[in-house]
Amino acid sequence: MNKIEKLNDIIDSNAEKREYDRYRKERDTERQRTIDEAPSSKVTGFFCTECNRDFNALGHKQVIETYQVAKYEAKCPKGHLCIRRITDRMTDPYFDLSRTVKEQRAIAGDDLLQPGDPRFESVWGWKARQKRDKEGEANERDEWLRRRG
Repeated sequence: MNKIEKLNDIIDSNAEKREYDRYRKERDTERQRTIDEAPSSKVTGFFCTECNRDFNALGHKQVIETYQVAKYEAKCPKGHLCIRRITDRMTDPYFDLSRTVKEQRAIAGDDLLQPGDPRFESVWGWKARQKRDKEGEANERDEWLRRRG
């Protein structure tokens, strides 16, 4: 590797570092905006892992400035501390543990079935066939009207 290639590698490396710093700064700004916009207290759903039950409660915002992390904390009816994440919603355990969320997913699950899913035919097959039949009839009617006149 000659000196010019080494310099190009250093330049590329520095450009990648600058790009990552820019990305991190934007991410941190977005996280801070999320923290600032969240109300200081909010009624929301919680799941108590001790009691193994869902409940709604008034959660109070807690912020850890060092890590730019925010969460709502509340106590279940039996006094156990429960949390909901504000900044890291994608990893909020509430969505994996809550029975209410699981029930809502089951209800909405049929709406999200794709044609490749084994359950698609039993749930939506007849509706898809009806739709195709109606579209076919409409196309035949349009074709007939076009030929007729």
